Amino acid sequence: MAMEKKKFLIVNIGSASKKYAFYEDGRRMLFAHFEHEGEKILLELQSDKGKEQRTLNNVGFDNVLSLFLHEIKMRGHVKEALDIDAFGVRVVAPGTFFSKSVKIDSDYIHKLNKAAKLVPLHLSPLLKELEMLRRDYPTVPIVAVSDSEFHQDMNEVAQVYAINAEETNNLDLRRFGFHGLSVSSAVSITSELNGSALDKVVVCHLGGGSSVTAVRKSRSVDTSMGYTPLEGVPMATRVGNIDAGAVLVLAREMGIDECEAYLNSKCGLLGVSGTSPDIRDLIRLQGEGDKQAEKALDIFVYSIRKYVGAYAAVLGGLDAIIFSGTVGERSDIIRERIASDFQWLGAELDKEKNVKQSDYSRFINTSRSKVKIAVVYSDEMDEIAKKCERLF
Repeated sequence: MAMEKKKFLIVNIGSASKKYAFYEDGRRMLFAHFEHEGEKILLELQSDKGKEQRTLNNVGFDNVLSLFLHEIKMRGHVKEALDIDAFGVRVVAPGTFFSKSVKIDSDYIHKLNKAAKLVPLHLSPLLKELEMLRRDYPTVPIVAVSDSEFHQDMNEVAQVYAINAEETNNLDLRRFGFHGLSVSSAVSITSELNGSALDKVVVCHLGGGSSVTAVRKSRSVDTSMGYTPLEGVPMATRVGNIDAGAVLVLAREMGIDECEAYLNSKCGLLGVSGTSPDIRDLIRLQGEGDKQAEKALDIFVYSIRKYVGAYAAVLGGLDAIIFSGTVGERSDIIRERIASDFQWLGAELDKEKNVKQSDYSRFINTSRSKVKIAVVYSDEMDEIAKKCERLF
């Protein structure tokens, strides 16, 4: 008797987008990417038959999963949602408890609710999604796939803050790192492109949330995000690195809760520019002479370049620089501003390759370059599906 094919529905809720994928027997059958554009929602569907793009009006962003479930039913993959063996969900949350991938139960949801105050941009929408899944599909298991698990091999010097050991342990305060699923996928894809493994790699995952990660032999060495995704480079609305003393001043002025919301949702590119968190808008505004937009972009690029240089020192040189995430994949302008004069690192950008648009992962360095420069469409969905396979 033939073994039953496992069916997984993968859920990836980002700070500015929602992604879903349906897998059967380890093969991705359908992928959907929903993202806001003003008042509209843009939908891209991908299957073996190609890509399809739609613009959705009068659809609530909280309800797009129902649209995806309708699609997989219409295509004959399932008769009803209960035919799915499990939901696999990407989880971005600080704490040792969340640094491993597990099946979700009531205790997990309880701890996730407590953690939501620390990572509101990701966990608030994720908790809404989980509440709906548990309510509407109570018999279908849900696997929480940790976005921090990849970073748990980091050396202690990269994990520990310079605070008392008692507070470190009692409050579980250390650098957990995030974007691990994307980084792991990006390194693997780049090695496949290269035809052999790359030893010393820096991954720049640039999107609504952004991070830079140093990787040696496919293991995380250091990463810019810390206890929460607030640490590191300035992001769309997150502040990035800021002196703790400055945070205390803001907290005294605003109050703790308002300060927390401010640092997560009113800073970064939006805060500096005063107009938009969107890289595309800021590039356009800079072209129109907007000095604050220019300043926001300059700070963003400078911070990323600083991390690349620092991690080159940590790794003792580089074999590759990888750009991933929606900005890293799509914006040749940002890639050029970051990597155009990295010859001192042995990395030379090919400007013609860089501006050429493509939906495929590729190298954009010159033939003379000693360090590979890659644009990689990292596949978090595949990474989540693999975790589900291991747990079932």
